[in-house]
This record gives sequence, structure tokens and C-alpha cells, in this order.
Amino acid sequence: MINLVLIFIFVPLAVGFILLLLSAQRRLSWALSCLVLAALAAAAFILPQDLVFEFRKNQYEIRTGLVLLGRSFVLPSSFLTFCGLTYITGFLWSLCSPLFKIKANFPAMSLIIPAMLVMMVTVEPFLYAAVIFEMVALLSIPLLLQKETRTLRGLLHFIVLQTIAMTLVLLSSWMLAGVSTVQSSNPMILRGTAMVLFGFVLWMPAFPFHVWIAELFKENHPWPVSFLLTGMQTVFPLLLLVFLDRFAWLRNLPGLFESFRLLGSIIIALAGLFASFQINYRRQSAYLFLNETGYTLLIIGLAPGAGFNTLGLIFLPRIISFWFWSFCLAILETRYPGASPDLSKLNGFILNEPLLSLGMVLAQINLMGMPLLSLFPAKRHIWFSLPMANPADLLPIALGTLGMMLFILRMIMAMVSSKDPVKDMPLIEQELPHQRLTLAALLLGMLMILIFGFFPHLFLNRFLEIVDPFAHLAGALSQ
Repeated sequence: MINLVLIFIFVPLAVGFILLLLSAQRRLSWALSCLVLAALAAAAFILPQDLVFEFRKNQYEIRTGLVLLGRSFVLPSSFLTFCGLTYITGFLWSLCSPLFKIKANFPAMSLIIPAMLVMMVTVEPFLYAAVIFEMVALLSIPLLLQKETRTLRGLLHFIVLQTIAMTLVLLSSWMLAGVSTVQSSNPMILRGTAMVLFGFVLWMPAFPFHVWIAELFKENHPWPVSFLLTGMQTVFPLLLLVFLDRFAWLRNLPGLFESFRLLGSIIIALAGLFASFQINYRRQSAYLFLNETGYTLLIIGLAPGAGFNTLGLIFLPRIISFWFWSFCLAILETRYPGASPDLSKLNGFILNEPLLSLGMVLAQINLMGMPLLSLFPAKRHIWFSLPMANPADLLPIALGTLGMMLFILRMIMAMVSSKDPVKDMPLIEQELPHQRLTLAALLLGMLMILIFGFFPHLFLNRFLEIVDPFAHLAGALSQ
């Protein structure tokens, strides 16, 4: 009997652990991981929604549940699109991994981590998702650590904060197990809500617990760091919706969604403010992720009036955008090893690397939400969903966008400025290991950003299925 849980969780886990043993065979490990990831992503979009197919005039039904070690795993057909999105992420990062000097276990981890992220939204009781992500956090240690890693400050902060988040979520869930609807003023409900929400603030992460992101980008190679963070950006919004769906006492708390909206707006403004003063393009990545966390919270906060559709629209363009930005950073680091990541070191860069310079600028303005680019359709929905009667609601968004624009202008000014022959030391250049693949990936990234911006209806409508199981929440909340 075919089982979705086996196909999309335990098969990639098994293949991933086998590839860990084959890590020394880099080409074989890379080829197998890309093949399995592509097959899983394709299967997620091809399988029929009713999970019934015919073969040689016989009908077969695909099962959606599995019980293992006392825990149930349920993967309904409504989550297939999310599975496809998760394995697309793994495929994109695994495909380009041979271009960079990263650990040999990356192809295996590109299978294991997406499989565990899918497991998080399928496990029953669902509070065990906190335990599964703690396992993902521990797996990040062998994923990120390299011989060149000098400090562990960012990684230690990450592990500690994720462990605290797991503890808070588990304690609140166990404390209120079996509680469905009670008075929202009940002290137990208030304590449980505070613990759950604080756990998600640490998980996502939101301001002021985002500092470890900048530390990770500073201490480690940007490719595995961006892969881990992009997976978190994808799974945690969906997991928050699962919590809101299961816990009536949480979603019925007065002012909850207004708080999400306010917190999201503040985070967007702060991310732009920090970015406007940033001189390190590696650390700028932290504010890009923080900015998108703010937009995620803003979307959920606007759900009573606008629904969750915008969240479905933003998933794939966001993944493509983070992939392309981290790809440009990784290529820059590979081409100029040991170079300082300060903007001042980019003087004259546009003359030496015109295509890479264009890619870095395009990735930044796309994440800012520039019209005709991939993230604009989703962010336009967000901006127009804000209450137009109160201009103050748009002020934090405008400040955040202005701050991101200031960083982009400073980066462009650095790229077009001529080098000072006295102050600017020549950089050590190295040939890229696969120049044709690098060029193809750069052009493909630019093309995807433009196509998703010009023709969003052709590619993004399918991803609305990710939030369809939670459509009733927006309707109930608006009443």
C-alpha cells in the first residue's frame, strides 16, 4: 500500500542518512540528492488531490497516515503543495552546492532537513513539532561547522534560543492539554498564550532575538546558513497557523491579531532602520530575513480582513529571492576569498564583475518589493490590505522600505566608485570551479525573478493551496 508519509518523510530521511555515509563520494552524493529532491517535488504537484489513481484497470488509494513508535503522522493531500515547496528549496540549494567550498555532507542534509520540516506539520500530537525542530537545530551543527570556523558564538546562540523556544511551546501545550474554549481572562490561558507566542518569537526569529542570524552569516559560509533560515521562514508560519487552528483559546484571545499586525509593522521598520546604517553586506542578510519575518507576522495579523492568501503567494518568490541573494554572496566569497565583506571593498566592482553586481542589486530590490519583480505581487496585496483610513499603519512599512532602499543606493555607489590605488589593496582572485554552471545559475535566478513578477498568475496560484486548510480561520476571525 502506497503511503504519503513514507514517500515524503521517511524515504528522503533514509536516502539522506545513506548519503551521509557516501559523503566522500561528492559527485555521487550530489547527483543522488538532486535526483531524489526533484522527484519528490514533482510528485507533490503531480499526485491527484483525491489520492486515487488507476493502474492496469485497477484503482489504488494512497494512504495519508502512519503510526510509528506511538506517534501518528498524518499528511493529507492539502499539504502536498507545501511538501513540493519544501523539496524545491532543498533542490535549489543542493543543485548549486558543488560551486562552493562547503562540507561534503550538504547534499545529504538537503534531503534530511526538508523531510524533518515536513514531519513538523504532520506529527500528532502536533506539539511534538517543537521536539522535531530541536533535532533540526542540532543537525545544523555538523551542517555549518567547518575547519575555517573560528568562533561558535552565533551557532551557540541559535541552539540555546531554539531550545528555550522548544521548552516554552511544550510546557504551554502540556499545561493546557484538553482545553478548548474557556474564558480568555483565565490566568492559565494568558500564561499559556504568552509562553506559546514567546516561543514563536524565538523560533521565527523576531526582534530583538534575531542577532544570531547576523552572527551566523559572519562566522559561516552563507550557503548552508541561508538554506537553514529559508526552511525556517517557510515552515514556521504554517506551524503557527496549525497552532491557531488547534487551540481555540489562542486564536480567540482579544487583540491577538492586532498585536501580530503591530509587531510585524515594527519589525519591518526596524529592519529597514538597521539596514540603512549597515556597511557589511553579509550582515545585511540578517535584516533581509528579519524584514520578511515582519511581513509574515503582518500577513497573519491582517488575516481577519484579508485572509491568508497572501501568505500562499509569498512563499515561492521569497524562497527564490533568498536563494538568489545567497548565491550571489557565495559566488563573491568563492571568487574573492578572504576579502572583507564591507561595502567599501566593492569599489569598482561593477567593472570587474558586471553580471554579479547586477545580480546583487536585483536580489536586493526584489526583496524590497520593487514593482515588476517576483515579490511585488504579494507585497502589493499586503500594502493595499492595510487600513487606508489610517495613514499611520503605512508609516512603518514606508520607513522599512526607505531603509532598505538606502542600503541599496549605498551598495550601488560603492560598486560604481573608482578604486583608490593607495587605500584599496588588490583582492586575491580565484577562478570559479564551474564557470558555465555559475553563469547559468545567475541568468536563471534573474529570469525567475522577472517571470514571477510579470506573470504571477501562471506560477503562484497553485501555492494558495498551502493555506486553504486554514481559510476557515480568517472567516471565523472576521465575524
